[in-house]
Amino acid sequence: MNTQAIFSSQSPDYLIPFQPGTGDTVKVRLRTRKEDRIQCVLVIDDGQEEKKIPMTADLTLKTDQLFLWYAAEFRLGREPLHYYFEITANDLRAHGRPAANELRAHERPGPAANELRAHGRPGPAANELRAHGRSGAHGRPGPETVLYYGRRGFFTKTAAREAADEQQTSSEVASDGRRGFFTKTAAPEAANEQQTTPEVASDPRGDERQQTTPEVASDPASDPRGGERPRPADLFEIVPDLQVPLWPAGCVMYQIFVDRFCNGDRTNDVLTDEYNYCGGNVVQIEDWNQLPAPNDVREFYGGDLQGVMDKLDYLRDLGVRAIYFNPLFVSPSNHKYDTQDYEHVDPHFGRIVRDAGPLLEEGDYRNIHAGRYITRTTDPANLEASDRLLAELIEQAHARGIRVILDGVFNHCGSFHKWMDKEHIYETAAASRKKEKKAEKGAYISKDSPWHDYFDFLEEDWPDNWHYDGWWGIDTLPKLNYEASEELQEKILAIGKKWVSPPYNADGWRLDVAADLGHSPAFNHEFWQRFRQAVREANPQAVVLAENYCRSEDWLRAGGWDTIMNYEGFMDPLTWFLTGMEKHNDQYREDLYNNADAFWEGMLYRNKTAMPLPSAYISMNQLSNHDHSRFLTRTGQKIGRLHDLGSEAAARGVRPAVMREAVIVQMTWPGAPTLYYGDEAGLCGFTDPDNRRPFPWGREDRQMLAFHKDIIALHSRYACLTLGTVYPLA
Repeated sequence: MNTQAIFSSQSPDYLIPFQPGTGDTVKVRLRTRKEDRIQCVLVIDDGQEEKKIPMTADLTLKTDQLFLWYAAEFRLGREPLHYYFEITANDLRAHGRPAANELRAHERPGPAANELRAHGRPGPAANELRAHGRSGAHGRPGPETVLYYGRRGFFTKTAAREAADEQQTSSEVASDGRRGFFTKTAAPEAANEQQTTPEVASDPRGDERQQTTPEVASDPASDPRGGERPRPADLFEIVPDLQVPLWPAGCVMYQIFVDRFCNGDRTNDVLTDEYNYCGGNVVQIEDWNQLPAPNDVREFYGGDLQGVMDKLDYLRDLGVRAIYFNPLFVSPSNHKYDTQDYEHVDPHFGRIVRDAGPLLEEGDYRNIHAGRYITRTTDPANLEASDRLLAELIEQAHARGIRVILDGVFNHCGSFHKWMDKEHIYETAAASRKKEKKAEKGAYISKDSPWHDYFDFLEEDWPDNWHYDGWWGIDTLPKLNYEASEELQEKILAIGKKWVSPPYNADGWRLDVAADLGHSPAFNHEFWQRFRQAVREANPQAVVLAENYCRSEDWLRAGGWDTIMNYEGFMDPLTWFLTGMEKHNDQYREDLYNNADAFWEGMLYRNKTAMPLPSAYISMNQLSNHDHSRFLTRTGQKIGRLHDLGSEAAARGVRPAVMREAVIVQMTWPGAPTLYYGDEAGLCGFTDPDNRRPFPWGREDRQMLAFHKDIIALHSRYACLTLGTVYPLA
């Protein structure tokens, strides 16, 4: 038996239906070489006992000259189910080193045109080993071999029962550190060479003909391992009713940090001295090509939604099929992760139709005098016009086949938000518009504020109580106190629904620091389940993806998030492997540079064990983003940041060829390959703010841009790069 021919996964061709629900009849498949004489058993492991279902040839598939597929069916209950395969065979050909021309292929049933053996001929390669000498040659029965196959491939399992005779032994056949396996051998007379003829019946759900499902048999006593179970990481897992939108699978996404992408409307630009933020007055950058300063949070380049609309054809021609926007809602910062108003798009990104009021005078830092800013960000005419522009942008993007994902910052808001109103902006706006004298005051201003319970105040010190809980202690980011206010919870759920509903019709949310929301894990999980449900009710195809740097399976399996930004299973291991650098350029590790074993452990097995496969298929696979150094800069292998190395160092010694290698992996790996604006144009940059340089329109690296277009076109051409499975041949 050629062990390299054995394969299964939980892709749509091997798990049917791909996202099964409670009560569904589920079919699983296992592939092997057609000429091999094997017996396959599907083993369902519920943690207490094992149930075994014999597998028979799946006659619903068209076979080819090389492969045969076995299948078994069972009915899925309400609880997560785990399974693996027990394969019995004679004449084991152990997995040896692959031939030089073998590729890591994305497996799909059907002709294996991309699976080459030595010299390109089908069949076993010359370097494949026979585990037990010439057993099985000339039709003579050899030792029976039992292999165990799970989601990480062949897994180690030795017999726990001590045999009275010495004919049963446990022995390692072959291992390369990634697909190693152990076997149990038995005497030749113990081998059963009788092949089961599949019983064929009509499928009541359609015309497809398939095997009749045998009754599930449970016989722990007959388990040669004495009831010992595999490790959980080795088992395939099915989580019933885990439904995620599949449109992001293989979808080429493009992240836009709006202020630095394109300035399409100069009338909405932030003006110098328009308001005060973080200890200084804001500054309008007149030179688009100027590089960011070390503390540039108050510097604005003028990028806006009109600029994005002007470049939609560029994105379509690049091959982009979805835009992920950094936050768009009203906010005083250029990054906008300190939301001032969740209900409206920032007019500095949208349209300003009423523009009145003074700028701050020299030496005046009080925002109650920032009349221009107050008008721009609170006047209903500006807010409504900006919201309409976003709706228009999304409509135009959809017309080009491009979806749109918004960034939701719901763990904290900004201190400028009317719920807090630390700057007295909304109090001033209400007074200037001659509204009733008792306008609602922010929680910073008054203890009697209707939004008092939205925050956790540490001392009774009103008016102007600055003793509140800020995320990481940052006073511009007051943490929202969800557990104390059901009204707050309902408002955020309504926001989640609003922007994925008409007339905006966004296609999903990216959730900032999602694991931090609330004050307990229990509440966090409960709230995100409610949020996802609310979003789905409004838009059944809207995706909910989370920023999370730790393992995320609990949220994914419980239905809180659909998927994640894939740091642990993509950006981190790929960066270490190709550059040896940490993703902020804070560390270099020689032991991880070019370390193939660490690469596969992180890239392949961590994806398989740390999240359900549907979530992995739609995970956001990035090389760079707004929080980390640009990948091209990492190829230069310099430790440091902007403030200690300077801007020019970010491009010194970089290796574009390594960047191209990374893009090839990105475009051929399961998930949603996501570009960070400007990476395709050769932008460099240390971690933020240097990674937020303006897009170099007219100064692009043409070679890098052409390469991205070509590899994206290749990615879009092959279906196996959307819902295929990575299969390591080396």
